[in-house]
Amino acid sequence: MAGGAQPDIHARLPQLLQAGGFDHCIVDCPAGASNITRSALRIADLVIVPVQPSFCDFDSAEELLPILHDISEVRKDLQVMVVTLGPCTLL
Repeated sequence: MAGGAQPDIHARLPQLLQAGGFDHCIVDCPAGASNITRSALRIADLVIVPVQPSFCDFDSAEELLPILHDISEVRKDLQVMVVTLGPCTLL
């Protein structure tokens, strides 16, 4: 496990996975189109974009769509899911 936002995660992650003996990894990225998010998208197999039904969330997700489109042109196997989250109730 590696912590901290790293804009070169696409270069570092394969070695971290191999060193740790992991087959899979989940990377939680900042919203929008930051360098960290772009780096993670370069090596992703599956991208899940969670959005709440609010203008700010849809606006952040909208920034990401052109980047996802560009990456999917090169990485035909990339899977993208945009998931709208409803209000949560804590029990």
